[in-house]
Amino acid sequence: TARLHPDRPSKTIVSHMAKDTYAYIHPWESRTLSVREAARIQSFPDWFRFGSVGLVDAFRAIGNAVPPLLSHQLSSNVAQILWANDASSKNNGWKKMEVKANHCVLLV
Repeated sequence: TARLHPDRPSKTIVSHMAKDTYAYIHPWESRTLSVREAARIQSFPDWFRFGSVGLVDAFRAIGNAVPPLLSHQLSSNVAQILWANDASSKNNGWKKMEVKANHCVLLV
């Protein structure tokens, strides 16, 4: 069924959710998810506002976004690697670091 399970991870929130709202039924109530509920699933904090966009554009923004908690974790890890490289470059003579899709390559 399309009803989301309260004790399992949600399915992916897609950018065309506004057209497929019946694929995202609230776990307890007989209705589709609201923009705020979809944003919560994607880890947007409750204080985050989507401006004055309409319903379709809000769902599109949520579905196209990298979830904020994932983005924070990824950027923290990249920053940590870059800081380590910066500190080590003074000692080891590293000249450049290439960041590729899912790994880093140090060039000497």
